Amino acid sequence: RCGEGDVLVFLPTERDIREVSHRAAGHYKRLGLASRVDTLPLYARLPQSEQQRIFHPTGDKRRIVFATNVAESSLTVPGIRYVVDSGTARISRYSARSKVQRLPIEPVSRASADQRAGRCGRVAPGVCVRLYDQADYESRDAFTTPEIRRTNLASVILQTKTLKLGDIESFPFLDPPRPEAVREGLRTLREIGAIDREERLTEIGRTLGRMPVDPRVGRIIIAANQFGVLPEVLVIAAAIEIQDPRERPPDKRQAADEVHKQFQDGRSDFLSYLKLWRFYQARREDVSRSKLDRVCRTHFLSAQRMREWADVYRQLKEMTAQQFGNNRKRITIGDARFDEDIEKVIPEDRYATIHQAILTGTLSGVALAGDKNEYTGAGGLKLFLWPGSGVFAAKPKWIVAGELVETTKQYARTVAAIQPQWIEQLAEHLVKHNYNDPHWSSKSGAAFCYENVSLFGLPIVNRRRIPLAPIDPSTARELLIEHGLVENELTTTSKAILHNRNLAHLISELAAKTRSREFVVDPYDVR
Repeated sequence: RCGEGDVLVFLPTERDIREVSHRAAGHYKRLGLASRVDTLPLYARLPQSEQQRIFHPTGDKRRIVFATNVAESSLTVPGIRYVVDSGTARISRYSARSKVQRLPIEPVSRASADQRAGRCGRVAPGVCVRLYDQADYESRDAFTTPEIRRTNLASVILQTKTLKLGDIESFPFLDPPRPEAVREGLRTLREIGAIDREERLTEIGRTLGRMPVDPRVGRIIIAANQFGVLPEVLVIAAAIEIQDPRERPPDKRQAADEVHKQFQDGRSDFLSYLKLWRFYQARREDVSRSKLDRVCRTHFLSAQRMREWADVYRQLKEMTAQQFGNNRKRITIGDARFDEDIEKVIPEDRYATIHQAILTGTLSGVALAGDKNEYTGAGGLKLFLWPGSGVFAAKPKWIVAGELVETTKQYARTVAAIQPQWIEQLAEHLVKHNYNDPHWSSKSGAAFCYENVSLFGLPIVNRRRIPLAPIDPSTARELLIEHGLVENELTTTSKAILHNRNLAHLISELAAKTRSREFVVDPYDVR
């Protein structure tokens, strides 16, 4: 009623966008206005071809764009005259307590609300309709919480230490981070071996400080170089650094899932990345760029993100050549031709070493299967496998997750099956040992105890029998004397011990013959 122009509707999630746009389209169809209105979704994971429709208005229809806060400042939608603001958004927040990247739906700040209102009327007068009252608006925070106060600070702390800028607690930030976030950042650096107990940089930390990647990804790359699996892990590390290139259009989800199954690995989502990469590289060598883009579309892959993946891989490849002095020609996984059968190119014999390298940077992502499809993660955190994971059907006992995300539930994403013995070896600086039930073994002729090993509360080893002497020499000595010598349970050829045993036997026989109490030897005196 207020004139021509397009409408921009801000909604918090993709699901809201699909639901509201579907209802709106049905409403206009019932009113006979379907030919005059075009309803368009807009969110970050929308396929590139669909996003481009936003920026090419036809002019003969009024467009109603349903968008997340990606349209608040990241993108400018042309022709917007009206804005409808729901007043909420999904805000990314890192939970220092649970080590989970949370994605709660929250009321936006006044600054964000004003930014949304500014999307209309950029070239002519506009109208903004807020679906909340003035008192609600005025009670909100003035600004959105700065990212430094809602993200993991491991990378920031590592850089301050690398550049020798002093303690992060005293650094003059414009928005000082929360103390618990600083503590969690330090815990992360200790977990990956970047700092020692005194919070000093280790050799690994100094290397990570020179690598322009997330510290966890950098730690994985360092381990991959040590384990000899750098070619495969560089591809996986590059995939972790970008947005997932696989697309699931709302109207073609089942078809996309069927196509993506050929890339899935039943034991590891990390190897699924490797399968996808090798498929793309094989096609990349055989066809032109335009045909490659068509191949990506038919396989529900984002051609732009696949190219971004290749660019990041190339940068990581050059970085490792500088950091580790590797000959670039040795890292050929992205350059060689591959067999058409994707299954044949997965390095089955290298599964253990590839995932051990990944574990070094993701130890807090380890989880143990429990009841009712639940997993228990670090600190007792309850997790569920991401439904789209290739590992979902197998539900292995032990997994490692590359990402922990909280939406409707707390999910483990990008997961792989692992063996608990790998954890003990790689997390030696983090695991806790508990010893109990010291005892003497007549068969072995030594004192033993049982060892329990745990990582972040998860039982890695249960009741492993080990020698007691290195753990508790005093108790081991007492058990040796009491059981091995006094009770004669020690098998030995020592002349002194054999003489004493023979003497004790003679005295015992004498006591029996004479029935005299003076020949009865108290075991305490023997000790």
